[in-house]
This record gives sequence, structure tokens and C-alpha cells, in this order.
Amino acid sequence: MKNLCPVILLISMVYFVPAEANEKFVLTAAVNSGLTVRIYELNGNQMKILNTANISAPAISTAVTFRKNNGVPTFYIYYSNCFDFDCFTSVLSMKKLDSNLNVVSSEDDLIGQIAPANFDLAAERVTTSSGTSLKLLLNEDFIVAHRTIAPRGLLSSPQETAFVFDGGNFDFTAAPDGTMAVAWLGNTILLHPIHPSKSGKSETIQPTNQSPANLVLTGSITPLSVGASVAEKFRLLFYRTFPSQDHRTQLMMQRIDDARVSFIGRPKVVRSLSKTPYVNPLSQSIAVTTGGSVVFYADYDKTCGKNVLKAQVLDPESGKNIGKPQVLIGCDQALMGFPAISVSQF
Repeated sequence: MKNLCPVILLISMVYFVPAEANEKFVLTAAVNSGLTVRIYELNGNQMKILNTANISAPAISTAVTFRKNNGVPTFYIYYSNCFDFDCFTSVLSMKKLDSNLNVVSSEDDLIGQIAPANFDLAAERVTTSSGTSLKLLLNEDFIVAHRTIAPRGLLSSPQETAFVFDGGNFDFTAAPDGTMAVAWLGNTILLHPIHPSKSGKSETIQPTNQSPANLVLTGSITPLSVGASVAEKFRLLFYRTFPSQDHRTQLMMQRIDDARVSFIGRPKVVRSLSKTPYVNPLSQSIAVTTGGSVVFYADYDKTCGKNVLKAQVLDPESGKNIGKPQVLIGCDQALMGFPAISVSQF
């Protein structure tokens, strides 16, 4: 646990769609004025903002998910904030928004004070034969647990233990479908199935002594190769490495075999080594869409000396960047010095 002490192209027999038209995402980000909530549409390779709202609430972490009723979404925004000066404990709050991003209801102090402070939140949409349930993964008193999200946005009690990793400080998250978790321990990344639909043991990777953190996972992605089988489904893991002490990081992507819960090949660089003085291993500085078509990340803008939010469109099949990164939140608003970003594809 975190211890806070000190057009389709046909080539040969393979076809692919770099980015599906009209994918929609709801994104939350901690900015200097509180939380910003935005709805984006991906049309071709360009991000278009459809709506935005601002919530006056400081946050050190955030998670967003949704329910649909007759095709109309309702959004649930969860966020935690420091309770004490040293930020050893935190409190968890929620805003429920309608499809126009109007606040319908809110709840503060959902489950009491949390120690250590919750720098990791992840929303899960778990589908079983009986339907789809929403869950929130969080760190409660050194137990990584999930709680079911009720229609009003309240959380179930008691907690359900999701998984336990032995060790000291670590960063964790869950896949948006709630079937796989990933955690960072020192220089090691661990994968772990967290629901019965997955089998197998935890897998470990150690990327050349470059502390990986700020972990995020996509959902399960089916290859668009002709004749691809279920066994070939994969996920993408994104993370930062902190290879030096001069405030520079790089953004990496690792392909994962979904059925075997194991790593495939070597990681690829999405954002080369760059100065990021306000990003650290505890922050939520990366978010990715369920289908892996867009990764959002905090980046440093030297013109204003602040963190800005960028989006990089990807071809999840090849892992290649499509076009240049686009600035979504620039110097005029800027991210908090301690980035917190979450996204949900709906």
C-alpha cells in the first residue's frame, strides 16, 4: 500500500481502424480552480470539446464513471482531498451529474477519514451474467478494496477486499472492466487478476531500474486482424518512468496478453524523456480510454511553468502515435501541481 510517510484500410489480410469516429469520453482533471469536467468527442484524429463544467472542490485524486438510462448518461465524479496538513488522511466525496453536466446531487465524507490518504482511485464496470455493476477501487486503511456504487452514487458497506500485495509503498489501479489490477512496487510492475473471470498467477516485470508509476490500464481489446481469436485479446498498460533525479520522466506503453495475464514484448515510448517537475510517483498524471485510442497525460509547459493536459491519439493495434499531441487544458487554466486525471468512455 502507499505509505505516505517520509475510413478502414485493407492491407494484405489485416485491417485496422486507427481511431473510431465519434467516440465520446467524459474526463475529470484537478485544475487550479478545482475540478473540471469535460465531454470530448474523437472525430477522426481530432479531439472536440462538447461540454464543460467546473466544480469548486480541491482534489488529490479523482475517478469518473457513468450509467445510462435509455441511452442517456448520468456521470459519477469521485474525488478525495487531504484532511490534515500533512495529507496523511483524506476524505472521499462525490458529485452526480446529468448528461448536460449539471450537478444533480453530491455527497461529502462518503466513508469517513481514510489513512493513508487516497492518491489512487479507479472506477470499474464489472459485467456478469446478471448485468453490469459499478465499483470504485480505493485504498482503505492499507487494504485495496472496492465498493459497489449505488444509483444515487453512494458506496456499499462493508468494503470488499480486491487484492493484497506484500510490500511497502506502491501505486495501483484497475482495468475499467474490473477484471485485472496492476501495481507498482519499487522498480517492479505486477499484474493480478481480481475477479473470477480471470485465472492465473500474478506476473512480474522489472523495467531496467526505472521506477514505474502513475499506472493505467485499458479494457480488453480485440485485434482487428482477420480470424483473430478471443485468446489474442490484449490490453495496454501505460506508465511513467522516473529514470533520473532531475525531474524528467518518460511515458511508456506495454502490451499485455489478456487471457494469460502476461506481458507481450518490450514496452514502447509514447512520450520521450522530458522535464516534468510537478509529476511524482504518487500522482494520477495519466488516463487512457477503454479502447486505448487516446491517452491523456500531464506535461510541463516551460512558457508558463505549469502542468498542462495533452491528448495523444493512438493506433492501439500497432501502438503507434497518430499525429501530434493536442493540448486540452493549457496555461490559462493549468493542472494542479499534483496532477489528478480520470477518463471514462461512454
